Amino acid sequence: MHTYWVPGVYTVTLDVFGPGGWTTLDKDGYVAVAPDTVPPTGTLTIAGGASVTRSPTVTLSITATDALGMADMCLVNDAGPCTQWSHLPSRASGCCHWRMARTPSYATSAT
Repeated sequence: MHTYWVPGVYTVTLDVFGPGGWTTLDKDGYVAVAPDTVPPTGTLTIAGGASVTRSPTVTLSITATDALGMADMCLVNDAGPCTQWSHLPSRASGCCHWRMARTPSYATSAT
């Protein structure tokens, strides 16, 4: 089995060898790979679902699904760009300890 990671149209080649010899069959444009346009879905629960917490260190529970599979995630304290991607935890409950940005009430809303 071969996985095509880049969208495009591909030629497939079959090479067969047996007692009678060798043969090759090419199929031009046989595989067409479309880009994945459906974003993943997920949930993020902070501090067990509390609306606020007084602790800047919380436990995150994360679930994520995608028809093509999930591999990595990126967490940030603000709307800044993700710069440190890491593997998505294999279990969702209590997966990550996180230090939240300093705000007066340590709001735990997730969008």
